[in-house]
Amino acid sequence: MKGFSAALCGAVLGLAGLAAPSAPARAMTFELVAVGGARCGGACPQVIAAEGEIDRDSAEEFVDFLRRRVGTGRLRGIVFLHSQGGNVVGAIKLGSVFRKMGAAVVVARASEGQGIGADAHFTAARCLSACVYAMMGGKKRVIPPESQLAVHRTSSFQFVGKDPANSAPGYQKIRTPDEVIAALNAYTRSMGVST
Repeated sequence: MKGFSAALCGAVLGLAGLAAPSAPARAMTFELVAVGGARCGGACPQVIAAEGEIDRDSAEEFVDFLRRRVGTGRLRGIVFLHSQGGNVVGAIKLGSVFRKMGAAVVVARASEGQGIGADAHFTAARCLSACVYAMMGGKKRVIPPESQLAVHRTSSFQFVGKDPANSAPGYQKIRTPDEVIAALNAYTRSMGVST
């Protein structure tokens, strides 16, 4: 699996430089949220809330976050995910971490005290664009009816220089390279998801 991950990241690295920039979004953050309702008091189980834009370093930041919190006895392997997307390579790396830890990934927002069993009420969330690759990493994937999962065709752009009329860099849409599509398909299949 390690060789596969390295090959995949190598093939997809080209895509990271091809994506056109968008408006700045809040970077992905991670926090523990106590769930289980009032019945458990101070001993409520904790889940992980992951919210914001996925960047190249999100997987490493997530691993650092876990290292500081493992061993409490209350942490459950459940990640509540809410993201507009972000960097494809970062999302694949984050999804790979989710899979290695055996996490259940829920596209919903975590709220203090909410239930997590059969009677749970979920707060709607969105997992869009590159976020889908992170969500695929879940050993179990849950998308409540209130939430939204959005998949789109891969787009690639290349830098063509600055536009003399303004200070913004210019980008031109190009055909996504075959090796990038092949790497995304390989990752998707390795997570047990139909391409």
